[in-house]
Parts: sequence; structure tokens; C-alpha cells
Amino acid sequence: MADIALIYNNDTSRFDIALDGSDLQTDDGLRTAVLLSLFCDASAQGDEPQMDQKDNHRGWWADQYAIITGERFGSLLWLLDRSKRSDETATLAKSYIETALQWAVDDGVVERVQVDVAWISSTALAVAIAMRRPDGKVVDFRFDNLWDAIHAYL
Repeated sequence: MADIALIYNNDTSRFDIALDGSDLQTDDGLRTAVLLSLFCDASAQGDEPQMDQKDNHRGWWADQYAIITGERFGSLLWLLDRSKRSDETATLAKSYIETALQWAVDDGVVERVQVDVAWISSTALAVAIAMRRPDGKVVDFRFDNLWDAIHAYL
């Protein structure tokens, strides 16, 4: 089953639906699923330490109807909006990404997900994701400045 393909526009720092003329492009791979998993806001649970407004947990309204109790759509990367560059922030980003992509392992779409994060400048957090498919093929994703992508939505 194919997803509607998303593309990232570097000029606007936004995602948009990909078009092929007047038709929608589709994505049979993991690209769109990974983009949605990382850049849609998951609902914060309890008192996440990074929350600045305790009553704004964001997230998708339909999470309350999840078949698996506690399952959330999206990631908590939005909580890092006001964080400063630190090893702790990078560790949290890595953890949030791994959690957001765990569904792919649980559903058997991939065998494993490897996430590496590194500060490449004072404001640029780079992320490399390798997802190993059951057939052994590895699908790689790279975000050279995850920090800008997080801030683009706020």
C-alpha cells in the first residue's frame, strides 16, 4: 500500500505533498512514514521536563482510541524547541527518534532502527537513521539540521 509522498522544501523549511503534474505522487517506501513519525507532534505524557505549558500536551486526538494502550502517533521532538545545545539535548533527540520509529520494528516493517545524532555546529544537530528491512536492505535517512526542522513548525 502506498502513501501520499511528502517532500521537504529547503527554501521554506516546510514539508508539502509531492505532485506529479496535477496528480499526487505516491511513496511505496518508508520516506513518508518516517517524515510523519518524526515531524508530527506526539502527545506528551505526564510532566515531561521540557514542557513550558503544562496544559498543552499537543499530539493527535485519535491517540485516545489507539488499539494498543499508550501508543502515540508522532514524536516528542517538539519538546526540544526551547532546549539549548547540550549532550543531554542530543541524547533526548535520539531517544525521541527511536521511540517514534519503534512502530516500524513492532510491525515487522524493519528488523532494526539505528539512530546517530551529532552536533555539527552551535545550532545544527545532524541525524542519521539506518533502517534494516527484513530482506537485509538498509534504508538510510539523513537530516543535516534537525534543529531547523523542529523550529520550522513552531
